[in-house]
Amino acid sequence: KKIKKNCNILICSNYSENAIYISLKKFRLKGIAYQSIKLVESYLIKHVPIHQLFANISSNNFESISLFEKCGFEKVGLKRDWIFYNNEFNDELLYQKIIKK
Repeated sequence: KKIKKNCNILICSNYSENAIYISLKKFRLKGIAYQSIKLVESYLIKHVPIHQLFANISSNNFESISLFEKCGFEKVGLKRDWIFYNNEFNDELLYQKIIKK
């Protein structure tokens, strides 16, 4: 049985954007995304000259907000009416984590 999964990492200059998506609900809330973020963060700190990580999260995606806050990310911005889905515009939050070496 194939499991649809998605983990994107964009590395530019001194920052990295993280995106985690677990499509099957039975695999959510089991620590998989948390472990993925921590693993990627650890790898980047050791092998890439990186200063910060960031994530863009829909303001109504409470599970992702909780996940990234648990990983030490802080909300630093709000983009109003940034994402269009379900026939309406929705806000997007910018979360950031500065890497202190």
